[in-house]
Amino acid sequence: MGKSFKITITPTNSGINIGEKKPYGHFLETLDHIPGSVIRGAFAKMLMVEDNDLFGVLFESSMDIISFTDLYPLTGPSKIGLSLPLPMTAVSCKYEPGFCTGYDEDGEIEDPPPHGVFDTLIHQLIFKPLRDKMPVAFQPRCPKCGERVEPFSGYYSFIDAVNEKRNHTNCKLANNECYPEWKASCVKDECPRSYRMEKTRTQRTTKVAISRMREVSQDRMLYSVESIAKEQGFSGLVTVSDESLLDKVKNHLKIPDRMRLGGGVSRGFGQVKIEVSNHDIRDSAEDVKNRITKFNSKITEMTEFYDLFGADSLNLGNTYFAIDLISDTMILDDFLKSAFEISGNYLKKLLGVNCDIKLVNRYSQMTEHSGWSFAWRLPKGKEQAIQRGSVFLFQCDDINSLYEPLSNLQIVGIGQKREEGYGRIMVCNPLHEEVYCS
Repeated sequence: MGKSFKITITPTNSGINIGEKKPYGHFLETLDHIPGSVIRGAFAKMLMVEDNDLFGVLFESSMDIISFTDLYPLTGPSKIGLSLPLPMTAVSCKYEPGFCTGYDEDGEIEDPPPHGVFDTLIHQLIFKPLRDKMPVAFQPRCPKCGERVEPFSGYYSFIDAVNEKRNHTNCKLANNECYPEWKASCVKDECPRSYRMEKTRTQRTTKVAISRMREVSQDRMLYSVESIAKEQGFSGLVTVSDESLLDKVKNHLKIPDRMRLGGGVSRGFGQVKIEVSNHDIRDSAEDVKNRITKFNSKITEMTEFYDLFGADSLNLGNTYFAIDLISDTMILDDFLKSAFEISGNYLKKLLGVNCDIKLVNRYSQMTEHSGWSFAWRLPKGKEQAIQRGSVFLFQCDDINSLYEPLSNLQIVGIGQKREEGYGRIMVCNPLHEEVYCS
């Protein structure tokens, strides 16, 4: 399965513009992350000049010797050394969104502080059979103020909580009362936090087009370029299947001022600083088992709470597990068309097990990818993928047989173009256990 290490990329000078989106008018947008395909292409382009022999081994003899994950923003220490996209089941208060406790760029507590982020995956699983007995719609409310909640997206990282004995119910207000009292108790370094929001800072630069015939500024041709701001760090992983090539790859990545990313290179964009560090944290089968066990324990706990509203007791069992996409994923169906979900049969085939796996719920969206191929000197065709942050909830009658296969699946990924960062997954993200606020 190869050896992985971590890279941290920081834009310098004018920042970087990852213009995968088609520009409109005179404004060029940028993505809020660095795709693995961009890193892979820039590294291959550099090797063609620096080391043509290594280029042939890595990119011509086989496509899966080296792979690059997407790089997401990371502003500080993290338990796993990386940040992740928020699942599509995460929500936060419409009026004061954000993790508890939120801080501004100067490290000062926000006033008023955010009301927290919680996940609705378990709530919706339980509410599905309950709504036949209770003719009401599922409408979650903010635990702090009782107002509406909305989907909360972006990137986040796991951090060390101030208090290891964290009790989520301590933040939940009975009947949404005593808001001033709660606000006074949430002060810096006293509210135990387990998560931190990671934001991508961008900047805009206005430039003037140059006439190619007269080599002077073109009248009425001002345009603006959005770019990722300087000193904004992004972290991801590089995996090399042939460990004998590991040191060579690291040494080339460490060469300063050789790699350029994104568009506008001739106009000063794309200069980056790359740091290489050891990072080979992989979930074992025991880690996956513990997360699945905690996930099902939380389902049991919430089921007992909802039983108070129904005449009959709900019996959902302890056979559920969730798969979160932490990168866009390209899956082809039997007709070689883009699939919009991870079906139970598809997952069963990937895992190589005999037990029945049923897709219970899915929360997903489709997205399109294109770009420019340096090798072909042509634009890439548009391809559809399941968007990162999508969540798929499964049920299995023999959950014990899945721990080892699911652990391996997290390492190899699913779908097409995994060498470019597509298809990364996480089994039973701990954020799904945050049923109150975090």
